Amino acid sequence: MTTWFSRRRWLLLIVAGVLALFVVAACGDDDDDGLDEPAATEEPAETQVVVEAPCEGGAGVLGHTGPAGVSASGLQDADDLVIGVLVPSTGALSTFGPDYINAANLAAKCLNNAGGVNGGRVVIVTGDTATAPAQWVAEAERLGARISERALRLGGTVTGEHGVGLGKRKFMAAEHGEAWAVMGDIKHTLDPRGILNPGKLVPGN
Repeated sequence: MTTWFSRRRWLLLIVAGVLALFVVAACGDDDDDGLDEPAATEEPAETQVVVEAPCEGGAGVLGHTGPAGVSASGLQDADDLVIGVLVPSTGALSTFGPDYINAANLAAKCLNNAGGVNGGRVVIVTGDTATAPAQWVAEAERLGARISERALRLGGTVTGEHGVGLGKRKFMAAEHGEAWAVMGDIKHTLDPRGILNPGKLVPGN
């Protein structure tokens, strides 16, 4: 094995030299290759669009006076959108009450500062649930009645999905006047035994 390597040592040296020449030729000198590197270009600066947050500044939420309700001045405009919000201002969960009120006020403020809803303001009316189911129901009915009465004063109508027949029944006379009694007569004519949806919507049912 040693004799084989000794005899061919000159061949290995030649091969190594040729490889070295190829490496030098391939790398070469960057300054002598005749090619100029492209000039570095600066990245264009990003265009920043500053949009003013609708919650910043502006009139904000109007008419809110805390859990007791809303001031009379906040209910004068017929275009106002009144939203009732029930919060636990007292009771076991009263710690969360201020956060709920602040969240409702912030949402109303954003909407008002952005132009309101159909040109009208958003007015928040709050009620205290006292962290008690019975109080929650009572406050819900109170706010619902207040909003329904206001709708009628402004020439609107009382609606409530499927709750009109029960929850809003007490407002039907104020909305329809004598026509409400006529509705009752028609119902009685078609259903003299009162077996169709009894106790709903019309008088004498």
